[in-house]
Amino acid sequence: MRVELTKVNGKGGNIYEGKNKMPDSQVIELASEARAIESFPLYKKIMDSMRWTANEAMYQKSKTIDDIIFSKAILYTLEVIEAKISNIAKTRK
Repeated sequence: MRVELTKVNGKGGNIYEGKNKMPDSQVIELASEARAIESFPLYKKIMDSMRWTANEAMYQKSKTIDDIIFSKAILYTLEVIEAKISNIAKTRK
């Protein structure tokens, strides 16, 4: 299942699940959940820990180019997760 957010004129936005637009009530609920996740200290600590672990693996523990690529993939994944949560949290209906 792919979930995409599209901005509409800088105000609010729509969230699509596949090709189907989610109902406004569901978008409001997801936005509220995303704002809550962003505010959780545990979420922040986990993301910081994962980022630190990936950087350590890349710069201190890597032995091959594959180790570096894997670490960069982890960092990219964390960026995508943070961006998706942040974009959904900014959605207003």
